[in-house]
Formats: sequence, C-alpha cells, structure tokens
Amino acid sequence: MYQTHPDIHTISVSHAIIIDGLDGCGRDLPRTDQHAAQIRVLNALRYLAVAQDIPPIRLLITSQAHVHLEQYFQSGDLPEITLPIFVGVNTIQDDEYSDGALLSGQDHAWDLLKSMISSPMLESVPHQDRDSQVYARIRGWSQEKEREWSILWISYNSSDEGFPPAQERAKTIMKNLQKRLSDDHLLAASVYCSNVDNQQFERQLVPNLAYQLAESRPELRTSILQAIEDNPTLLSAASIQVQFENLIAQPLLQTSSNVSTLIPHGPKLSPSYFLIDSLHHFCASGAQSTLIYCISHLLSLYKGSRLTFIISSGAELDLCSAFLADRVTSIHVKPLMMDSSSDHATFMAGASSNPTPVLLRQTYSPLGTDHFYTIDDGEFNRIPRIGYSPITHNGHDSVGRVYTSMTPFSIPLFRLFNEWNGDHFFTVDLDEVKSAGRIGYKLEGIACFVIRKDAKVPQAVPLYRFWSPAKQDHAITSSVSYREELIRDGYEDEGIFGYILPV
Repeated sequence: MYQTHPDIHTISVSHAIIIDGLDGCGRDLPRTDQHAAQIRVLNALRYLAVAQDIPPIRLLITSQAHVHLEQYFQSGDLPEITLPIFVGVNTIQDDEYSDGALLSGQDHAWDLLKSMISSPMLESVPHQDRDSQVYARIRGWSQEKEREWSILWISYNSSDEGFPPAQERAKTIMKNLQKRLSDDHLLAASVYCSNVDNQQFERQLVPNLAYQLAESRPELRTSILQAIEDNPTLLSAASIQVQFENLIAQPLLQTSSNVSTLIPHGPKLSPSYFLIDSLHHFCASGAQSTLIYCISHLLSLYKGSRLTFIISSGAELDLCSAFLADRVTSIHVKPLMMDSSSDHATFMAGASSNPTPVLLRQTYSPLGTDHFYTIDDGEFNRIPRIGYSPITHNGHDSVGRVYTSMTPFSIPLFRLFNEWNGDHFFTVDLDEVKSAGRIGYKLEGIACFVIRKDAKVPQAVPLYRFWSPAKQDHAITSSVSYREELIRDGYEDEGIFGYILPV
C-alpha cells in the first residue's frame, strides 16, 4: 500500500493490524513530506476500519504524540471509532502499566508525572568478573577521601565514522552500572537519551528523573508532587532549568537529614547515584549545557550524603565546554576515557585521583601526509591497516607520557580531523577547536590530558606543535631531533602548547 520506514513493524493477523512506530514512517523525507506520508497511511487504515464490505478489522497503532498525529486522531468523526490510550513506558521499578492505561484527563500529580516516563535505560547484560571490577572502580572513585568525584563523565567519539568499540563499551558500562546500583539499592534515577523526537524528550528527561527519584527516595515524594500540584505546567511547558530546580534540586535541598537509614539487614546509604546515558542525543547543545549547569549548581549547594552523577556522551564541542567549565570542574568532574583495545567495557589504566602516565604513540601516513597520535593500543594496532606507520626516535615510538584523566595540573588535548585534507589537528584551546570547526575540522574527542604550561611538574618537557602549508599537515613532538627534522622538511614551528613527561 505505502512504503514504510524499516523501523515500522506491521503485523497482519486474523482481523487485526498492528502498526508499531508510525512516527517513523518517512523519517528520511523532509518534515512536511514525512507528516503527509503518515497521514496518507492513516487515511488508508481509517478506510479499512469503516469499510462495510469486509470483515471488521481491529487496528492498534503506536506512535509518539506528535502534534499532527494528535490533531488527526482528534478530528472529525475519528473519536467515534478511536480509543486513545496514553501509555507510560515501563521503568525498572514499575510494570503495572504493561497492559496500557487511559491516563488522559486525570489530574493527580502522580499520574501526571508517571505519564511522562520513558524507558530509563537499555537492557542490561549478564554480569561478569570484569563488570564487577568496573563497578568496584566506579564506587571507589565516588568515595575517594582525597577528592570526591561528584560527576563522572564517560566520553567517546560519537561520529559514525570513528572507532565505535569505545562507544559500545561505554553503553555496556552504563547498562551494567544501572543494574548493579539498582540491585544494591543505590540507584536514585537513570535515563537513556534517545535521538528520536528530541523536542518531546526535552520535556520528559527531568520528569523522568523526578519520578524515579520519588520512587527510590520516598521521603522526597511529597515535595515533588507538591511542586507539580502547585504548577502543573512543569511537565509540559517549563524550561529544563525550572523543571530541574523544582522537581530535583529543591526536594533534595529541603531534605535536611539525608543520612543513613536502617534497613532489615543493617545500615545503608540512601540511593545517591544518577545515570544519564548518551547525553549528546539530548536536544540542542544549549539544553545539554543547561542541564550540566543545573547539576553542578545542585552539587555545589547540597550538604547531605554524597550524590554522584555518572554521565556518558560523545565528546562534542559544546559538551566539552560545559563539562570543563570552571564552575563545573570546581565541584570535581572526572572525565573518563574508554580503551577500545580491551575485549569488554574497561577504562583506560590510571584513571584515578593520582593517575599513572601512559604513552602517547606517534604514527605517520606518507600517502595521506598526516601525523596521528593516540594513547589507545587498539587504535595504534588498527591504524597500520590504512597506511600509517609508527614514528621511531631514540628507540621508541612515543612522543612522551600523558594522562588519561583530569589532574590538578592537566588540561585536555582535543583531537580533530579534516576529511578534505586528511589532517589530524591537536589543540588544548577550545577557541581553536571552534575556529577549526569553521574550516572543516570535526572534533573527534579528547585524545589525552597534558600538563598545563603554567604548571610546575618535575621532569616535564615542552610539547611543540608544527604546521606544513604544503602538506596540509599538523605534527606535535617533544623531541629536539625530530623538531629539527620537521623544520628542515618545511614545517612551521607554532610553539609550545603544553608539557608532557619524557618516555
């Protein structure tokens, strides 16, 4: 009848047609053509529903509540043949809505909040020994006496062309953390940011967290519901900042005790971990930055038992700017990097309050005239397949030793790539990241962490950057001999932009 999007699953059985995900029909078309295609499908199905010359047919259609679909179902004579069912997708703690429930028209704050819920996270995978090690490390980081890590940021390259193993392992880590923290009654709330219908999800994310928080922390439920009863538009029209302030921050700040509570098997801390997976999918960059600011502001004011937000995302420019802003890092953010060489979800070695330096490996492609640097053994082992070879100086193939997480004296080294001239570009300056983006460079993520120029670290050596206009290639080095070689080859010295430790 009509060609539908592959994500739409249509099942025809005896006198019944089920269409799951109508809002996905025509997803590759322009917005107006997409909506028109969905309406044509509905018109054809409506004809079947009222036809007199065929046996009665039952139709079950699921979709997100886009305005044009809501208007269609509420127009003309459709209400006479249509039963709208507004179903909240199940959360881990709630399965009573699995058969569907008619929520429209109910005024109770709890029903309003519940109706905003989407699935908090993907299905978890079976536990394994290495998962337990990751879980123990995460718990350890959030409880370090030397430095309390209030925000753990798991970043990765979110581009389709990059190296997806790290992204998949980040998702695995988040799924396992959700299951383990839930089993240990430490999970306050979790949410997975879908990249479908971002505008609608923007209104749902904070209510989603608030609903789960009211379930996991019953002492906060009254405050959360009171906020909704006082202002029902919180769930439909309020900004992210207003939602977070009223549904998350104020209930937590107003709870003065926030101490250990007794359970039948002994004392246990209140649920205190919040998980947000794939934040880069969440709406516009402004909304992402606002959410990070709201979280950091809450943590700066909160005086109760420790809260920890674990957030995974692609290392995109606006998110890097938000996570690494002074106001956020001041409340202790730990950026974590993924190791794509391991066979499962693990973090780079040394990601702790006192990380162990790792080697920054150096390679060069004569065909592409491109220098490339990585601390990831998986990348280093894969890249020869596309024409790169290690650069060896003084018996080693490394620029020097760098860090895999933030330290009091380090800054992130950003990696960008320009597919038009094949050049990888490395910088510690977010303004340079922005300006490079305007001339075709795409941020691939944080390559590592190097020592700031103004830091006084024993044995640290300068890290130089070079540029060749003829080859359209950037290079970095700490080697005096290789520096001279680059200059002889026509490279321009752009100066010192950081320090690293020698091999």
